[in-house]
Amino acid sequence: MTEQNTNKNRLNEQIQEEVNNHGKALEEMINKELRGNDKDVSYISKNDVEVMLNKHFRMVEQLIKKNIEQPVKRNVASR
Repeated sequence: MTEQNTNKNRLNEQIQEEVNNHGKALEEMINKELRGNDKDVSYISKNDVEVMLNKHFRMVEQLIKKNIEQPVKRNVASR
């Protein structure tokens, strides 16, 4: 495997880890807020959840675009 492929694989792993971490944080927050109060009234509305999910997906898309556009750094030895 070339160094460039190794760097791409490492970058893909980092992206996947960030997406997973963000997804877990989002899920925890939604579960906490959807629990609601002692009268089973949620603290957030369906619209609030949709807004949060839209923000989440925009963040993920930006992260992916940023990492796709970022050139793979090569060291002097590989030139």
